[in-house]
Amino acid sequence: MRNFAEEMAYWYFRFNGFFVLDNFVLHNDELNSIQSADIDILGIRQKHTYENIGGRGTDTHHILFDHFDDDKHIGIVCEVKSGKRTTNKIHLKRLDRLRYGISRIGFFSQKKVEGLALKLAEEPVVKGKYHQIGKVIVTEDGRRIPGFICITLEQIHDFLRRHLKKYIDPKGRSKHFFPSPVLQQIIWEIEHEKKNVKISDKIPNRIG
Repeated sequence: MRNFAEEMAYWYFRFNGFFVLDNFVLHNDELNSIQSADIDILGIRQKHTYENIGGRGTDTHHILFDHFDDDKHIGIVCEVKSGKRTTNKIHLKRLDRLRYGISRIGFFSQKKVEGLALKLAEEPVVKGKYHQIGKVIVTEDGRRIPGFICITLEQIHDFLRRHLKKYIDPKGRSKHFFPSPVLQQIIWEIEHEKKNVKISDKIPNRIG
């Protein structure tokens, strides 16, 4: 089950055109661990992804897409930290988890995975001729962490509000089809604000 921060991050990537797997299980037989684990979010975005309502090029978030080439497919491995202060225990610094995530995304052959994992452990993005994979961390405290594309929950919330407000008529009509209380709440808030503005416009100003 996603917590609220993972829920926001999930829809952030969805609205940026990614097909998303959340809480992807990592079995311990492929980890340097006696316990299984998970990756919060894996995502894939094809370079020609397009949706008429909310999926155009101008609808993507520059904070994320400034790190990628437009003419290549994009893969994402993402860790979400919802605490007030990001701890040093960042799982996607671990080579075995990156190796697992890159293999599951499937852009590159197995013989290339080890070298790419070593590179991604140090850098936020690795690129091939046609594909690229980014390592993202979402935090509450906004700490800059070397080797990651760093995005804050506030930035994600702002993006979701702008996106939903821009397309509030179709999104609002469809809000109950979004299986997310967090998203439905944001849509409700925008609709409520819009309704209050319309009401206030009709009230005559009698001051003076």
